[in-house]
Amino acid sequence: MVAELVRLKLTLLRNSLRRSTGQLIGLILGGLYGLGILGFLVVGLVLLGSADPEIIRSVLVIGGSAAVLGWVVIPVAAAGIDMTLDPDRFVTYAVPMRQLLAGLTLGGLIGVPGAVTLVAALAQAISWIRYPAAAIAALGCGLLAVVLCVVASRLVTTAISSLAGTRKFRDVSGVVTIIPLVLLGPIIGGITAGFRGSPGFAAVLADILAWTPLGALWAVPADVALGHPVQALLHFLIGVASIGVCAWLWSVTLARALVTPAYNAVTKKGAGNLGWFGRLPGTPAGAVAARALTYWMRDPRYSASLLTVPLIAVVLYFAGSRAESFTAFNFVGPMVTSRGVV
Repeated sequence: MVAELVRLKLTLLRNSLRRSTGQLIGLILGGLYGLGILGFLVVGLVLLGSADPEIIRSVLVIGGSAAVLGWVVIPVAAAGIDMTLDPDRFVTYAVPMRQLLAGLTLGGLIGVPGAVTLVAALAQAISWIRYPAAAIAALGCGLLAVVLCVVASRLVTTAISSLAGTRKFRDVSGVVTIIPLVLLGPIIGGITAGFRGSPGFAAVLADILAWTPLGALWAVPADVALGHPVQALLHFLIGVASIGVCAWLWSVTLARALVTPAYNAVTKKGAGNLGWFGRLPGTPAGAVAARALTYWMRDPRYSASLLTVPLIAVVLYFAGSRAESFTAFNFVGPMVTSRGVV
């Protein structure tokens, strides 16, 4: 059954490329882009092998943690892009849960992101080529880290499958996606300043991430190379436990999605609940205020301003601190007014 699911994934991918020239061009461009990134990573890993073990550890733990986080976050912002092997399609089939989980996990590796992540995770062993035991540990832990990426990604995808088709979820996910993009400059600037201002910033960050599910598996080869077997065992157990917990949560959410698919979900609303219209006076001014408050609280296109407007001040403060002039703060008022807040 696992092989059948993988074959099904390949067949669906092949047929979609035959029907759509745009998808074929997109896959070719994505493949070229992925090969470029993969080549850059492999060259970087080869050059990194000549550095000290502490530096190799910091780079791999931080980079690996970012990869796992990307696999978790991107499905929320890009829900509905890859709907092949979607859980809802298996509602009418009695596929055993273990085989379904294994098949969906292997199916998640079929594609440009999965292939690039898998090869890059295995290629990290090149950086530990001077330490044979660490290189062997890097191969095994790198493979487990890829499994964690796919399982965590599928967990998030399955958990939001009942919401991904709703307009409100798309609006909210769009707002959530905009926030890190708006703060991308300050975030990159803050991290860069941390690296410049403190030589040990990367090591401290790697130490923190190594004890989290994001970076535990990536830290095991460094522990082996540095002669810390107890830490290596603890980090390995954290990584394996993370995979187990994510797989269990995925099986629970997947079983629920198969029993109660999104299109069978029923939304219950209490009768006689007027919301703001029942709380404010029954006057024209009260009706207008109730309607405005209802829009602000329920429509993400309105409530998004409650998040984006403060971010304007953050971005302007960051720009002013870099230029050593806070004149840009004079434009906060006009910007807020143009957003309709005041």
